[in-house]
Amino acid sequence: METLQTSNQVFPNPATDFINIQLNIVQENTWARVFNLSGQEILRRELPTNQTQLNVSQLSNGVYFLQIETATQTEMHRIVIAK
Repeated sequence: METLQTSNQVFPNPATDFINIQLNIVQENTWARVFNLSGQEILRRELPTNQTQLNVSQLSNGVYFLQIETATQTEMHRIVIAK
């Protein structure tokens, strides 16, 4: 599996309630997964279109990692929640 750095867009960062994910290419079985700094998965959502809004309002202030995963590649983004 190939790991990419920034081919998709994730904004705003820092975020308060929502993060927008804009994919360059839409593939079946594309998932967004949010992990805390301990590596625990705390949020998971399928990305069915090239533009998806991810609700992060339940997350506490802090740093998280957003993983965008397809069948052929994985991309990791550092995101900050600041309310």
